[in-house]
Amino acid sequence: MVGNTALTSVTIPSNVVGIGTTATSGTQFNNRKGFSGCTKLTSVNFSTGLTTIGLSAFENCSSLASIQLPIGLTTIGNNAFSGCSALTSLEIPKTVASMGTISGLSKLEKYVGPVEALSSNCFSGNKNLKKVFLYPATTATKIPSGCFYNCTNLEEANVPAGITELTAGSFLECSSLSLTIPPGVTVDANSCKSCKSAFQADISQLTGIEYNTTTGTATVSEQAYASADKFKSVSGKEYNEYSNNVSQIKTITGPFCPANIVFDGTYPEGVFNGSVFDKLLSVTVNNTTVESLRLDENFPDVESLTSLSVNASEDNLKELGIPRYVTTASFTGCSEVT
Repeated sequence: MVGNTALTSVTIPSNVVGIGTTATSGTQFNNRKGFSGCTKLTSVNFSTGLTTIGLSAFENCSSLASIQLPIGLTTIGNNAFSGCSALTSLEIPKTVASMGTISGLSKLEKYVGPVEALSSNCFSGNKNLKKVFLYPATTATKIPSGCFYNCTNLEEANVPAGITELTAGSFLECSSLSLTIPPGVTVDANSCKSCKSAFQADISQLTGIEYNTTTGTATVSEQAYASADKFKSVSGKEYNEYSNNVSQIKTITGPFCPANIVFDGTYPEGVFNGSVFDKLLSVTVNNTTVESLRLDENFPDVESLTSLSVNASEDNLKELGIPRYVTTASFTGCSEVT
């Protein structure tokens, strides 16, 4: 059947267990590449008894727009659907235990399946891809480099259990994607750059941030602002919007906002613009050298914020705004404040 340009539809009989491979029992289409190169093929009806789709079985079937793979399928060979440039959705049954890589699916909008099927740059530049759901990894530990690079319309994707690293460019320039990254996953500086947002559930991995789970205190040191590869937002146990070009944290926000925030060192201007604080009790600013500290503007109408401590170094502080609900406050080095 390889290269049959007249073939438009195929129905796989129920007694066929393999396509393009040698089956151990039952019947198989024993051509090594199955229906590869059948460029007019638009429809394939698979049998429920099918267990194996072999090497390049449907490679370059460029008119095949949709397929529904049967439950019970266990093996898909390398490049089985590569080059199916009209295919808009590919959902791999969870019964598949072994699958080769895929590429050349330029119109694919949805991929559901094993992370092991991904390869470097396999979906790179696909402007149609909108949704990706990856099953828990069995052998893979990384999202391959450039895998979803420049998929600018990708809106949903996950980092599955078993993955320990996002490699360079894996989600680079996915400008519509909000990605959740599990704790412990190593994030390359260019893996999520220019994503809409990227969240990781463990604040302790952010350089310059210390979060005490017992006291609910987030300590933001000067190191957090000095380092080049920073995150824009921090919220108790989460950070988001990873960007290699961001030089400071810009917001502390979200449902896990810490109860206490300690700034140790430089207090950058505009840190809390647009932030939300539902559990904040105290703010401490240590060793600040700024001339103006408008905490009343940074924390407007935060009723829970009742405690404030400011330690200004070198008597540089000349303007201090106190949040309206603060009832307990201490000030050091504030003699120039008028």
